[in-house]
Amino acid sequence: MRQLLRYSEGRDALLRVLEGVGRVVTRRLGRVGGLQSVYATNTSARVREHAPTRHEENGLRRLRISRRAGVLAALLLLTSAACGKRAEEWAAGSERMDLYRQEMTAVAAAQQAQDGAAYAKHQDAAQTNLREARRIFEQSKAGESKDPDVLVDYAEVLFNQGDFDLAADAWRSATQTKSGKTNPWFWFQLGRSLSALEGESYNLEAVEALRKAMALNPEPAGMANAQAVLGRVYWRLGLYDLAESNLAEAAQRAPEDLGIVAMLATLRVRDGHVREAADAFDAMGFAPPEYTVLLESALDDFAQRREWFTDTAEDHLAYAKLLVRLARFGDAMAPLERSLKLDPDNVVAWNLLGSINRQRGDTDAARVAFQRSLDVDPDQPRTRAALDALAPEASSSPGTEP
Repeated sequence: MRQLLRYSEGRDALLRVLEGVGRVVTRRLGRVGGLQSVYATNTSARVREHAPTRHEENGLRRLRISRRAGVLAALLLLTSAACGKRAEEWAAGSERMDLYRQEMTAVAAAQQAQDGAAYAKHQDAAQTNLREARRIFEQSKAGESKDPDVLVDYAEVLFNQGDFDLAADAWRSATQTKSGKTNPWFWFQLGRSLSALEGESYNLEAVEALRKAMALNPEPAGMANAQAVLGRVYWRLGLYDLAESNLAEAAQRAPEDLGIVAMLATLRVRDGHVREAADAFDAMGFAPPEYTVLLESALDDFAQRREWFTDTAEDHLAYAKLLVRLARFGDAMAPLERSLKLDPDNVVAWNLLGSINRQRGDTDAARVAFQRSLDVDPDQPRTRAALDALAPEASSSPGTEP
């Protein structure tokens, strides 16, 4: 609404100026029209025997200037009308983005409350608003705007729909506006968008943008976010020492940010620090897809480098949990069985083994694992429920008693 009011006020002021220009042009056209008639009569009478007088030339010159001014005024009026329409469309797109943010806040609340129905409802509404905002922005050519507020909303739409290259273009435009050149948030978002793209040139540009953001905002919170993304870029470039140092500083600046802590721990998986990573992911709960990609890369590096971790029940269990997060259930069996051999009374390991066997379709093995867990600690309602849920499946499995 603020944008619409601002655009409307500017448009009204321009229209007032143009109306004044139009009145002047009309008066001048009226005066010069008489000169044109006189000149035509005189030249007809003299059968064009001599050149026009200076007075006549000046009159014609004023006529041409006035006509050009009239055309210019008409063009300005049309341009003003078009700008006004665009301004209204941009404001409508921004309103859609406000609704999108509200729905995403509700999505987060529903996820926290573990309300699946509310989560699905608000997620669907959020995506609807996001799609409509993009339609409006693209129809009104928001990418050509010089207004940073419009560019920010448009860039957010593109980023959230996974069009990171187009989002980076919008953020570049935003950083070139008068206020955007010194806005650390704009530079951070440019670096963040570029960091999601493949290619060394994008990564190097991301490094420069993130360094610019850090220079403009030395506050701990701003530095932490920029350093975390910078660490991820260095990781992609294979500069692991720089990646770890930046992520470590980011985690130190914002220890409450579980995402940054998990990213640092994931990087350290390459060196065998599996327990630290498993604890970080457990604390974070749901991990966004980008963390899954990083974890898979770290585990692959760990295997290729033939690193090792301590032969303890806790480390083997942690390694198995990380593999399970990647749905690598078969690979998780060996470390999990080793963990139970070292600590046969670990109910977490038994429950994880039961869940993996159930996922793989081995109902009998899942029942055995859940039962062993309950033998160690009978006070586990969720494990009891999981075991009871397997009973109908077990009775209908081939080779079992009805």
